[in-house]
Amino acid sequence: MSYEELSVEAPETPPLQVRSGLFEEIRASQDRLVHLVMVATKPDLIKQFPVYLELQRQGKFALLGHTGQHYDWNLSGALHEEFNVRPDFILNIRGSLYQKIAQIIERLGFIVNRLRHEAPEKILLPYVHGDTSTAAAGGVACYNNYTPVVHVEAGLRTLTPSANQLEQLVKDKISVEEFYERLQQRDLWHKGSLEPFPEQFDTRTAATVSGLHLAPVKLNQQNLLEEGFPADRVRVVGNTVSDSLRIALGKAASSRIYERYPILEEGSVIRFCVHRRGNIVSKHRFKVLYDTVTRLVENGYTVLWIALGGTFTALRAYGLERKIRRFAEKHSSLVFSEVWPYYTDVIRVMKDCAAIATDSGSIQEEANILHVPCATLRFNSDRPETLIAGANVLAPPITSDVVFRVIQEVVENKDLNRQMRAIPNLYGENVSAKIIDFVTQIANTQSLLRWEQERLGFSDRDYWESGETTYL
Repeated sequence: MSYEELSVEAPETPPLQVRSGLFEEIRASQDRLVHLVMVATKPDLIKQFPVYLELQRQGKFALLGHTGQHYDWNLSGALHEEFNVRPDFILNIRGSLYQKIAQIIERLGFIVNRLRHEAPEKILLPYVHGDTSTAAAGGVACYNNYTPVVHVEAGLRTLTPSANQLEQLVKDKISVEEFYERLQQRDLWHKGSLEPFPEQFDTRTAATVSGLHLAPVKLNQQNLLEEGFPADRVRVVGNTVSDSLRIALGKAASSRIYERYPILEEGSVIRFCVHRRGNIVSKHRFKVLYDTVTRLVENGYTVLWIALGGTFTALRAYGLERKIRRFAEKHSSLVFSEVWPYYTDVIRVMKDCAAIATDSGSIQEEANILHVPCATLRFNSDRPETLIAGANVLAPPITSDVVFRVIQEVVENKDLNRQMRAIPNLYGENVSAKIIDFVTQIANTQSLLRWEQERLGFSDRDYWESGETTYL
């Protein structure tokens, strides 16, 4: 048997950056607990910054680590400025998805390993978030250094209604309002989807390397308990996006975004975004959503289409980028824009929208908290609690007729619109403070890495020799 040698292409990756004197500062700290908040993507930053700020407010020893996954100004830098925070280290990952995951494991693993050996008396508490690659790969890096993570926004599991339910909508055998009401039946929903990809993999992987699971709602807690995670390590705390929105709404009056886009201030705006891989890798699904946008505009609606990196990838792949730009030039009621850098501007406009059409997870949450009706551009949702509660409705990308009809009904049916707006905030308040209270309570009395003798109670018996565990 012969073998061929292949060279593995590696992306040009900037070096890992660590703030000068960081390790010395950790060793010198009087705090036994070292809280490490990890961020990576723009949604990550938005939802993790309140945790970091609350740790600082409480006087805890807190570090901020950034993988560098989102490093452009409008995705990362502006938020650091807006929330007035700076990372203590940046991993500077680059490349394709699998390369980024490998680099997170290697580079964060290096940081955690060094911290563990230079300050062995400290207890490191890494916070990872939701369903990001950092939650999965960062969790693996920490866990293999005997350091389970604190999983913020844990237990996200996608639920999907039956094909028969969706087919009735396609064949016009059921009204949008009837479909909306059926989606509020819990037993209609079932697990089994790999979408969103890779987020469902990420959140499930993160669960297995977590010492504490901080669930936004009871449905997430139920998911985790059904999967066998210990009840005393799972806590419903709400979602930190509530804290982020409170900060943004407090500054919204100072936003000047309407000076840049005056047509949006005229009202009845439909905010539209599509970037999930399931939607962009399918030509049919993406063209359905593209056609829906143009159809909405041609029918007199004002549409704000926020395009992310995946959106542009699909537009170019299917030869639609030039077409949509020409369409936007011809129709002033279509605002086609890249991601806005400042969260305050995003929320200032979002709260005034007639409806939101999105395949994002976080925006489904924000829509509920802002009391804006939401249409989710997917066959399912990893925030099914919003649909079961009635704040959200599916607009599956099967045909443009289906998606258009759902969005139009949400906007034009005043009773439905009013009903969706009336759904209470599902995600709580002062969530970051609840998280820190729970984490500190557990970390001060128990190890997050719980070996069987501890889990089963043998280490509390008289015959068990006490002492610290030696990690090799």
